[in-house]
Amino acid sequence: MLLPLPSHAQDAEEFLADLRALAAQQQHRTPAPRVPQASTVGIPSGFGLGHGSIGFGAAFTNRRDRTINDWDGSAVISFGFGDARRALGAEVHLGLVSLTPPWRRSGDSSVLGEDGNLSFKLFREFHNPRTGRVSALSIGASNALRWGDPKTVPVNYYISGSTTFAVPWGNASTRPGMLTLGMGSAVRNIERDFGVFGGVAMGLTPSMSVGVSWLGDEAIIGTQFTPQFGQSMNLQLGLYYADATRRVSSSGRFILNVSVLAQGLY
Repeated sequence: MLLPLPSHAQDAEEFLADLRALAAQQQHRTPAPRVPQASTVGIPSGFGLGHGSIGFGAAFTNRRDRTINDWDGSAVISFGFGDARRALGAEVHLGLVSLTPPWRRSGDSSVLGEDGNLSFKLFREFHNPRTGRVSALSIGASNALRWGDPKTVPVNYYISGSTTFAVPWGNASTRPGMLTLGMGSAVRNIERDFGVFGGVAMGLTPSMSVGVSWLGDEAIIGTQFTPQFGQSMNLQLGLYYADATRRVSSSGRFILNVSVLAQGLY
């Protein structure tokens, strides 16, 4: 004959049953919807890559050196290190200025790997739990180590600050915004003279952001699309129109940016 379980044993079994039910719900739960995000365009940001992130990007423009009516391309590989929320984060960028494969060399033109540079950034994040605002401050050196054509361009030592904010939207809702301000030693005059930069952006949808920026002597307007693939990989597509006010050339130029970011790799 089986004796009835003591009340505390019954409570324990009910608790375990509740845990099993909760675990089953978690396994079949629909992922939380993505929220809109904002990112300023065409200028250095106060934010940076998280630890374990690797990014691969390529940019194409229809006007080389702002004025030459010829398509040009470049690529970059980026690595993120450190904990910017508790201490310091760091970024390292390997840039490849020419994307021409060696077997398509023409005369003295450069091919893949012959022109390039290394750039570095340190950054720190500041989180306000009361307002939800996140800010970041960065210092960096673009074109710090260079070979080939980039040797003719000086190192750009810069400081940049960014902060998020809420933009009032219809039906008492909001959209995320971002503001960035900074200055650098080689920003104006095709990255040769001291200048200031700044920009503002707003997230319209979970995968679309629009922004306008000022980089030394030219205005940049653009939009970015960031579709997400899984929990650890993002694709970013950016389309920008630089020198929109035509201060440094007879017409503006289009820039297409394509990048893939993978997170949690190390």
